[in-house]
Amino acid sequence: MDFQEAKDKPLEELKEDRLKELESYKEDKVLEPANVDFLSKLIMRAESVEEVENLSTLSVMDRLSGIVFQPTLEKVRGGGN
Repeated sequence: MDFQEAKDKPLEELKEDRLKELESYKEDKVLEPANVDFLSKLIMRAESVEEVENLSTLSVMDRLSGIVFQPTLEKVRGGGN
């Protein structure tokens, strides 16, 4: 969904869509559960479509850039579970 399509949706519906996306990233092991939880909390507090879209962008940056995070390193540094 592009920004124009998102802009036409009610805010709460957009939030739910983005939260489902995050859950799928967690299930596919694209994002660590702790990161999904954190982004979900931020999305639920968003006050505008723009904020939801900006936060959603954070969840896919690593997928688009090809950066691969090592879960074990995240855990050693205090991230992840």
